[in-house]
Amino acid sequence: MKLLSYKSIIFTTTIILLTGCGNNYYSSLEKKAKIEINDTVTKYCEANHYSFCEIYARCYNNVSNYLYLAPKKKLKFISEITNDPQYSPNKTMDIVYSKLKDSESKLKNSKEKSKEDLISRYYYNSILYPHNKCSSIIGAKQYDISRHNNIIQKSLDSKRSWMMVEKNYNNL
Repeated sequence: MKLLSYKSIIFTTTIILLTGCGNNYYSSLEKKAKIEINDTVTKYCEANHYSFCEIYARCYNNVSNYLYLAPKKKLKFISEITNDPQYSPNKTMDIVYSKLKDSESKLKNSKEKSKEDLISRYYYNSILYPHNKCSSIIGAKQYDISRHNNIIQKSLDSKRSWMMVEKNYNNL
C-alpha cells in the first residue's frame, strides 16, 4: 500500500512540475525581489543626488540578473540592510561593504568556516558587484571586492550554465 502512495506522490509532483503550477510561487518571489532591489538601488541613487538614477537602476538590475541568486535570499539580505539601525538610503552600499568586511573578519578569527558566513559573503558581493559595474553611470565610488572575484565568477558561470540548460530545454 505504501508503495502505491509513493508512486502517486512522485507522479503528482512530476505533473505539477511539468505543468508549471509550482513555478508561480518562484516567479512571484523573483518579481518581488527585483522590485525591492530596484527600489533600494533607486533610493540610494536619489538620496545621494546622483543624476541618471533610472539608467543606473536598470544597469544594476541587468548585471544582477547575470548572477545566480535565490529570490528568498535576495529579499532576506535586502531587508537585513534596510532594517540595519545605521541604515540611511544614501549609505546603502557603505553598509553592505561594512557587513562584507565584518563577515571577512569573522571568517579570519574563526577556526571553522560557518556556512552562513560564506553565504553572507556571497550575497554581499552579489550586491556590490552590480554597483561596481554600473557606478560610472552616476559617478559613485566603487568598493574593493577584488578578493572575491572567484566567488563572482563562479556565480556568473553557474548562471550561464543554467541559462544554457533552459535554452536547450525550450528548444525541445
